[in-house]
Amino acid sequence: MNIIIDKCFLFGTSPKSISELLSKHRLMMPESLFLEILTSDDENHIKKCFEKFPQKENPVDLLPSPGNLMYFEKTNHKPCTPIENCILNIRYEFNPNLRGEGYKKIVKKVEVSLDEWKQNISQETAGFAQVATTVIGWFPELKEKKKISNNEMNAAMKKVSEDESFIKNVYSVLQKEILKNEGEEWPNPQIINKEWAIFRYLQFHLIGSLDYVWRYGKHEKETSKRLVNALLDIEYCILGSLADALATRDKTMENFYKTVCPEKILIN
Repeated sequence: MNIIIDKCFLFGTSPKSISELLSKHRLMMPESLFLEILTSDDENHIKKCFEKFPQKENPVDLLPSPGNLMYFEKTNHKPCTPIENCILNIRYEFNPNLRGEGYKKIVKKVEVSLDEWKQNISQETAGFAQVATTVIGWFPELKEKKKISNNEMNAAMKKVSEDESFIKNVYSVLQKEILKNEGEEWPNPQIINKEWAIFRYLQFHLIGSLDYVWRYGKHEKETSKRLVNALLDIEYCILGSLADALATRDKTMENFYKTVCPEKILIN
């Protein structure tokens, strides 16, 4: 079984549990998880997270970001799945200094790359906040509502999860806009489905946008660290939906994942 792990799960579980999972399944570490750990404000997070992995070559499989998977799909007009085909084909071993005080020197060496990643995430976060408040336009039943009830939110999330034609319609509109404005030819809407990163990206960004509006309102601009974390959580969910399972202890992520992928396995 292919399992995507996130920082919340990794930090909260034991080395023994990680070892047991590795003995039976394939654990996959998204690119964003490695970078998220190294940019943590809590020094204990860095050391404790890397302590969980066995000190050997290729302790876990590394995955590129959903953006890279969608680029593959755009270029080849076929789904990126099965997810094991997307594993980065490199030989590596986590530096043992990441488990102790020596991690500071390692972080210093890659400081420029980490700063660039943080800047990109910050820009994506601002963009997400801006787009999220307009996503409500895809849900006419919610458009005129001053306050969205729990039942209305659940119904909208169910629509995103179960109505494949709705997702294809959203994608079709976006595809035409990209072609018109940027001249890029993306895959035909009729061929995408739940096996595509593009499809899953739309599902989870719609779910995340609905949750944003429900929490902060249609006109609020929440740009705190919470929103950065929310954007990263969506990345884990996208990858988890393309794998067999997602390992997380974050309640919002659990809700998103169970809503969109009831057939998948959630490990907490």
